[in-house]
Amino acid sequence: MTTKKIHIFSWIMITIYIGVLVYFILGISNKISIGQNYTEKEFFNTIQTISPIIEDPNSTTEDLQIPIKNIFANNSNITALLIHSKNRNMIFPSDSELLTKDSSGNKNLSTSSTLIKIYSHTSDTSEVTITIAMYLINPNDIYKLARVSFLIILAGTLLTIMFILFISNLTITEYREQPSEKKVKKNKPSFKIKSENLKRSSESKIDNIEQLSKLKVDNMGEPSESKLENIGEYVDEDENSNNINKKISDLEKQPVSDPLNVFSAITGYCHEKDLDSRLDSELSKAASAEYDLSLILFQIQNINHDDKLSKQIINIINSYYDDKNMIFNYKNNGYALLLQYKDLNDSMEFAEKLYTSVHELLLKNDVEANIGVGISTRSVRIIPNSRLILEAEQALHHAYEEPDLPIVAFKVNPEKYRQCLKESM
Repeated sequence: MTTKKIHIFSWIMITIYIGVLVYFILGISNKISIGQNYTEKEFFNTIQTISPIIEDPNSTTEDLQIPIKNIFANNSNITALLIHSKNRNMIFPSDSELLTKDSSGNKNLSTSSTLIKIYSHTSDTSEVTITIAMYLINPNDIYKLARVSFLIILAGTLLTIMFILFISNLTITEYREQPSEKKVKKNKPSFKIKSENLKRSSESKIDNIEQLSKLKVDNMGEPSESKLENIGEYVDEDENSNNINKKISDLEKQPVSDPLNVFSAITGYCHEKDLDSRLDSELSKAASAEYDLSLILFQIQNINHDDKLSKQIINIINSYYDDKNMIFNYKNNGYALLLQYKDLNDSMEFAEKLYTSVHELLLKNDVEANIGVGISTRSVRIIPNSRLILEAEQALHHAYEEPDLPIVAFKVNPEKYRQCLKESM
């Protein structure tokens, strides 16, 4: 549902609420206006009814009881009636809150309410004063107006709640049905990984963790394991094979120019011996600019750098990460990747995509080789390069020990890290 429709509904409800308020106020005002004429007319009718009885010298208080009861029964606007003469003082009802006394002790009716009007009439012949207090608007009329207004507001409120619930449910449904930005193409070959279900667990500890105690900062984290659920975008197998073969052909035709011997002639990546210095430099930059830095060790057993299949693996790595200045050879069958501005989750996602593509390549070529991935991130820590490498290597070692956990990440424990910092001070 568009924002425009939500705004329209909101304005409709606001209009209804304002309309109810105007309806109630105008209703009260109209009833009061009508009550001005009605109460005055009823007052004179009441005077004509009880005056003959009051002016009769032989009449008693009991004679007035029945007529006055009829008056109160037939006119609900009358709230109090006072009859004052030399011989008698009568108040109906006797416990009326409107009854007051002046300084001389004479009884009278008075009120501060604007909804009650007091009328008084004095007979010229018998000197009898009749005072009547009457509602300009009957309380029943106020109740009826309030009840209608309340029901409309209640209905509008319930409708608004239902609309909000509907919008919330619709938003969740649209979010679930929204296609992922990373779609798998229709021609993507299906495959299953029988024994390599990736899991995520922050409880698994890296074996041989005692080796980390040799450094100043100790026991700062635990390995976290990744679970591969939704495969990222991957091109068609045949198309991928053609592209890889074409890239290999182009790569073989291009002359290698590396006078400083920065890159390996076999893989085209930086030498492993340069990893320490480059990682130290990148950690300093990351600490200064306060961004994250990840180290991924990607190793494939039984497939060395000089194998023919390694060329295709290198092309897959280049398709995901084309900065060869940040990729290093690792051992004789692995690769070390430095990822800037990547936290643990981003690095996990990157590693899962890379693992899936290489694993598909191995399946296609009927090659049995274990793939291990070890990940470590700076995670806002100030640590030496040797620490980050050791964490990644321990995670990689753990990945090889668990066949079902080919991707393992070192998850930092903030509490342990803070404790280690305190102890090192």
